[in-house]
Amino acid sequence: MRRFDFGLGALLGMGARPAQWLGPLLSLGIVPWLRVPHLRMEIDVAYALPMSDASRSNMIPLFGSLCYVPSALRLCTGVVTTFFLSEPGNDAMHTTLAASMRLGAEFEIAGPASIRIDGFALVPLGERSFGSELSTRDAQDALMAGTSVTGVWSFE
Repeated sequence: MRRFDFGLGALLGMGARPAQWLGPLLSLGIVPWLRVPHLRMEIDVAYALPMSDASRSNMIPLFGSLCYVPSALRLCTGVVTTFFLSEPGNDAMHTTLAASMRLGAEFEIAGPASIRIDGFALVPLGERSFGSELSTRDAQDALMAGTSVTGVWSFE
């Protein structure tokens, strides 16, 4: 049984308005209890850049998830904190908190290597600005849904 995994991939996210972000994704996972091998805890972080003029802010979503993985199917739930980086010359930082649901699959390639594909949806719970207030436009650009593709290396 493999207890730990490390992954690198890409995240494509969409907001409530027509805004998309794309960026690299880093994933760390652990099976915390050997008696329950289908239960995993995962932390994913991405650095997402806007792909359209609808959003001007880069963002860093941080996912904390509890996953049930009975086979190739993956079902995860957790929370996501997203940090919106301000433009140069602006010292403000905007954050959002959301509940997350992920559904996906993990396909073994060879030995400890696999490919993980997840789709996710987020339900906003709250938001907060630190420093100078960001514009309302930036606050409305919260991540709402997306997909990720990750190459995963698992080990004991």
